[in-house]
Amino acid sequence: MELIKVSVYNLSGNDLMDTAFDIDGINLNQTYDIRGNPLFDSGVHILPNHSSGTSSGYSFRFSSMDYSYPLFDVVDFLADSNSYQSFVYNPDKNQFYKFDASTTVKIYNSTFQKISTVTLPTSAGHTGDACYYDGKIFFPADIDFNQNTLPVWDIENNTMDFLPVIGVPTPESPVEYRAMGGICNVPNEPGLLYLVYADRLNNAVEHDPKEKFLIYKYDISTHEAEQMGEYTWDCVYLQGSVIIDGILYAACNSPTTGSPSNYTGITLRAFRTDTWEELQPLTLNGTLEPEGMDAYPYNEGEIMMGIGHYGSLSKATRFSAPYKLI
Repeated sequence: MELIKVSVYNLSGNDLMDTAFDIDGINLNQTYDIRGNPLFDSGVHILPNHSSGTSSGYSFRFSSMDYSYPLFDVVDFLADSNSYQSFVYNPDKNQFYKFDASTTVKIYNSTFQKISTVTLPTSAGHTGDACYYDGKIFFPADIDFNQNTLPVWDIENNTMDFLPVIGVPTPESPVEYRAMGGICNVPNEPGLLYLVYADRLNNAVEHDPKEKFLIYKYDISTHEAEQMGEYTWDCVYLQGSVIIDGILYAACNSPTTGSPSNYTGITLRAFRTDTWEELQPLTLNGTLEPEGMDAYPYNEGEIMMGIGHYGSLSKATRFSAPYKLI
């Protein structure tokens, strides 16, 4: 699909020179045509869905555009386990590891058949997201461990390590937790990871202006974390992150009321990795939550994300990444 840059003019016929404002006079970073294509050459393109397969019945959508991104089935775990947390790919062995809320790791082959299990020597925590690098699986600490701790599983030796994370400050009161909920590789920068945090009150559905959503770049060898971006936070839980085509995506439980288990769906937040500007999010409505994120290894430009609801839904799915950094 070829996208052509279009100039935008005001009522007097003057070229706005890639600048536009909403009715309140707020500068817009981007405007779109009726199909959702960007009118300014912002460096980010919105791509239509290019995936196909067996539909899960759920789709991500923009709030102001016609584009939708159906979720297609990868593997259904419901008969095997109700407590699915994350599903990560090992490119060196062409295998997948499924993590539940336990120390049992289930190993799947390239056709998504379970072939074996491994018991971790100690808990890796919530295992709500996972990232493979150099023979090891890295997990976000969530609130099971200190915010300055990074759990790591050495696959070959079946050992657990807990690396320090230096440089992430504690949140301001009344925020109770700074929870690391997402983790992914930094493309083309070996030995570096992105760690993604979301602040949390004791009741995760309530919010305070001091809550933050934070992205850090982490050096595995020095344990130093450098802040890349800081944003507002109004969702419930952060449940995974991945980078596709220069955009970092974060899967979050959408805002709700009463209890965190009162699911309203998934909010997919997106951030360009050159300027760290946040892009327009997408939402998926339903009584479900996300369960980890990874790149789908067999189709370029697809995201693999778990969806779950205890006792009724437990699937790995895949969908087209909606943005591309040009």
